[in-house]
Amino acid sequence: MKIIKKKKKSWHYKLVKWWGMKHSQSLCVYFWQVVASLTVVPLLVLSVILLGVVLFITVITGIIVFPSVLLGVLSTETEELLFFTFVGGLSWTVIFSVLYVLYSNKVKHKQPSLIFSYIKAKKDKICPIIEFEDK
Repeated sequence: MKIIKKKKKSWHYKLVKWWGMKHSQSLCVYFWQVVASLTVVPLLVLSVILLGVVLFITVITGIIVFPSVLLGVLSTETEELLFFTFVGGLSWTVIFSVLYVLYSNKVKHKQPSLIFSYIKAKKDKICPIIEFEDK
């Protein structure tokens, strides 16, 4: 059985750990854990956050600024534009903050990337075992 080594300081290890998933020892399963961490889970979290923001903005706008909006739920184009600008700016701020945290610790040695290792494993039709190092 082929064994590859990955560092625990790598961004993908931290990402899977941050989402609370147990790291798989198989490269093929681990690759899909990383893909899920990068796509599915953040989309679910973002949708819940956006729903909360929509409800919060709607209620605050309706109660404090425009009482008629509470019944119309963002009835004017200007309010919609302001709302989507705010949500878009907030989303990009969160995305760039997470990317900054993940990339702030640079790895000194260049290892083969996770994607390269996965493609090579699929081509060889063998899924190697991953050993995570503390270095």
